[in-house]
Amino acid sequence: MNYRDQERFFQGSRVWGGSLALAFVLLGIATRITTGGRWTAAQTFIYFLLEVAVATLIYYTPDYLHLSVAPERKPRWERKVRWRIIGAVFLLGMLLASSNGGRVFVLLA
Repeated sequence: MNYRDQERFFQGSRVWGGSLALAFVLLGIATRITTGGRWTAAQTFIYFLLEVAVATLIYYTPDYLHLSVAPERKPRWERKVRWRIIGAVFLLGMLLASSNGGRVFVLLA
């Protein structure tokens, strides 16, 4: 095992993961600002908690998958991460939907 290559991978992964996580958080802040005053304080708080959770997943997943020796682990964790993101978006959409029509839209999306 070449530890210099592994360290270079981790450094690059941290840069990319941090950049993507930061972009995701900034996009969430921009979304919140552009929607105006239609959200309650509780909705805003839940929104940002979910946003931080997804950003954390985005940041840590590449490092964790790279450390695996078992080849079947990477696809299994990729699926888990995708379902977690889907679940977070679904939960966020349901919590922020103001009507039954909005909830149906989130369900169909």
